[in-house]
Amino acid sequence: MSSPIVDHPAQPRRRLRPAVAILGVLALTVSVILALAVETRPRAPLAAPDAVGARAALAAGQTLQAFVESGGADGRLSLADGEVEALLAAAGRLVPGAAAGAQLGDGDVGLTLSLGPPQLPAPFWANLRLGFAAGPEGLEVTRARLGKLPLPPALVEAAMVRAADHALDMPGVGREAMAGIVGLDAAGGRLDVAFGFDPATRRSLIDRLRERFDFGGGENGPVFAQLWWLDKGGDQGALPRSGSVLPYIGAVVTRADRMSRRWGEVSDRDRLAAGFLALAIYCGEPAIGTAVGVRLREQMRGERNHCAETTLAGRIDLKRHFLVSAGLYAEGGGPAAFGVGEVKEILDSGEGGTGFSFDDMAANLAGARLAAAFLAAPADRWPAMLALVDEESDVLPDVSDLPRGLSEAEFRTRFGAVDSPAYRDMLAEIARRVEALPFHRAVGAAPAR
Repeated sequence: MSSPIVDHPAQPRRRLRPAVAILGVLALTVSVILALAVETRPRAPLAAPDAVGARAALAAGQTLQAFVESGGADGRLSLADGEVEALLAAAGRLVPGAAAGAQLGDGDVGLTLSLGPPQLPAPFWANLRLGFAAGPEGLEVTRARLGKLPLPPALVEAAMVRAADHALDMPGVGREAMAGIVGLDAAGGRLDVAFGFDPATRRSLIDRLRERFDFGGGENGPVFAQLWWLDKGGDQGALPRSGSVLPYIGAVVTRADRMSRRWGEVSDRDRLAAGFLALAIYCGEPAIGTAVGVRLREQMRGERNHCAETTLAGRIDLKRHFLVSAGLYAEGGGPAAFGVGEVKEILDSGEGGTGFSFDDMAANLAGARLAAAFLAAPADRWPAMLALVDEESDVLPDVSDLPRGLSEAEFRTRFGAVDSPAYRDMLAEIARRVEALPFHRAVGAAPAR
């Protein structure tokens, strides 16, 4: 007769064997899925736009802006193939490690999205390839593949709809937007998109989406409130019409703190972000106001604009680069601010432009870095931080020796292409100078990118 003391230990071992086998199968399955889904190269083009591409991206952006501002009045949107590719290439500069490309052909519209280092461990890339078609029932995903792994199109479409609803915090808008696209035609070197709904419904949907992204809240929001105080400060002589723009920066930081009484429901950070956006609109580029739902009133434009002739390092252009980048950082973060500034310089390197200027890039980074420092700090630190900005050299590095005004040919001769080692070395030098500024050494806030 067997002893129970000897027999019992064998029972757990027998029960463990199926569990170990199941875990092994699961591990093997996950490994196979990862091997199929993850690749070692991007499938979307990584090349940065050149001057021609930057102009095409600008044209595409203007077409999209006109469509949105009209509320989709004519129900159609048409872009040249090159404009689509250029717009996707420019958008890829806004997210490090991301790239996008379109595949346009007769009856077939494809989109490739690639995500890699630094978002994923080197050298891995996630490549999502999608196919789209549109008809009376709206836009649908016709094919989907992650790396070499085929995905159910209906499942991907449902995930896209859910992601749009969640990102916009607007339940149902994803499906509504897809249902509104009733035609895709990629023949003849153009992408033509036809929209359904009647004009009133179309405008209503676009207006709702615009309101969702309306950071400024129109003339009832904190951006316009900051604009109003900037203009009033000029009217009263508290802010200068010439010389350094630094007093304007101090004004929006101080006003953001005081606005807590009227805008208590808005966070400290958002009130200050509204101030940086107001600076970008009032002292930099009024067109930015369109994107956030705030337009400069007539009495704030042209000669009536008190900030128009102020400077940074004695230059109006550096002031604009600095403040526009600070505003873009406040709205979209460091990569967005840097990417927009970079594409602008690429555009300038083309025929008729002022040339690719690394001093402008330095002002871009310095402006984003200043916004990052303040926005990362609690409101009770803002007065002490402002006290550290006595001179422009506290927040803007010396740019006198940086290459400027380079034509596209000159840029290629000296630096090759955007993202070349020589180009990256120049950007690293600019970043080093910005990080070494007295203000940032004292504050020690997180970098802008």
